[in-house]
Amino acid sequence: MSLFDEIAGTKPRSDGSWQYQREEVRADIEALCQTRMGGVPCDPGYGAVVVTALGASFPDVIERWSETLVASLRRYEPRLREPRVIPTFAEWPKRAVGVRIAGWLVVGNEAVPVQLTATLSLNGFWSVR
Repeated sequence: MSLFDEIAGTKPRSDGSWQYQREEVRADIEALCQTRMGGVPCDPGYGAVVVTALGASFPDVIERWSETLVASLRRYEPRLREPRVIPTFAEWPKRAVGVRIAGWLVVGNEAVPVQLTATLSLNGFWSVR
């Protein structure tokens, strides 16, 4: 259940499959990345620190941003267990900022490995696949 589901008091719809759960987690992570940290008045910690393609020139900036994203994933996406964020740089567009997000999705009694790729587009929007 996402933070927004908890606030709204709604129950998530689920067919119980890990594919469905993976899609829900993917969508929630994309929303987390698209939201600027501090942009949700009721929870200023929700969201991601803003990073631009210029950040790709400074590996230490990307490394710190990745650490912040891991902390946000632990807090706001508890369905993804043991999240890891590995910085990557897409070939196109040149030096685009991206990360690989990996962890375990627990569905029922089964833990399924999950890997997603998040890429910052030139227009400043995150895409998570």
